[in-house]
Amino acid sequence: MAPSSEAGSAQQQPMEALNAGGPGLRAGSAITLSAQIKEHLAKGQRMLAGDGMSQVTKTLLDLTQRKNFYAGDLLISVEILRNVTDTFKRASYIPASDGVQNFFQIISNLLDEENKEKWEDAQQIYPGSVELMQVIEDFIHIVGMGMMDFQNSYLMTGNVVASIQKLPAASVLTDINFPMKGRKGMVDWARNSEDRVVIPKNIFTPMSTELDESTVFVLGAVLYKNLELILPTLRNFTVVNSKIIVVTIRPEPKTTDSFLEIELAHLSNGTLNPYCVLWDDSRTYTISVSSYRISFALLEVVCL
Repeated sequence: MAPSSEAGSAQQQPMEALNAGGPGLRAGSAITLSAQIKEHLAKGQRMLAGDGMSQVTKTLLDLTQRKNFYAGDLLISVEILRNVTDTFKRASYIPASDGVQNFFQIISNLLDEENKEKWEDAQQIYPGSVELMQVIEDFIHIVGMGMMDFQNSYLMTGNVVASIQKLPAASVLTDINFPMKGRKGMVDWARNSEDRVVIPKNIFTPMSTELDESTVFVLGAVLYKNLELILPTLRNFTVVNSKIIVVTIRPEPKTTDSFLEIELAHLSNGTLNPYCVLWDDSRTYTISVSSYRISFALLEVVCL
């Protein structure tokens, strides 16, 4: 598909691949990614992940905070975050807390509402916002696996709120609410929103011989402030009319009798026939439900 004029002008300044052995970057950029950031990425891929990847995220954070970038920069930034995440995964390295905060702040910068038109241009080249959600999920589980049992981490930014928890099955005695709106430091937009999900405790109850009470789960939940503005355009005359909440659990729970309680406030009251859907970004379609009963292979919950 041919890019629009802004994306096209960005393509006239092609960037070389960040990873010499991997795919090239999918769009040009007005940001100058220095030789230094490529050197740090290469270091990380040579098993020096701690030093190299930490510096990559610091540099990318600085670049995205300048807010003077184009459509191609969004895709390049997603590509860098994918490289960082894959490097952590290969090296079995757990990022430090400041690195985790930097990672989510970069995401928040990319998802700023003022980038909406740039994302529209970028989506004509590649569905970068969907790729970004997949990267975030992978990163959540890398961080979660490195936590101590019972530990939890909350990341609160201007456009994203995320929770990462490591939960031994036997320790989950109450339902889990997300987001925790009374938590100290909670950003106003999340505290004041009506959006929430309640994850029932019995989801974590072992229901098969593969899982027992010693099983440890990593639970990730993400509330996006305005992700609906930058997703690829739907072709069936529907619009996303709510914020988006993502829930991801590994290992996958085996129970089939649990329900999530989901509340998603409508952004506009002028739409017809609103309904909730489960959105699995690993597939090419969405599945509609009316009972809120979910399959845990389906991660994104959106209200249309």
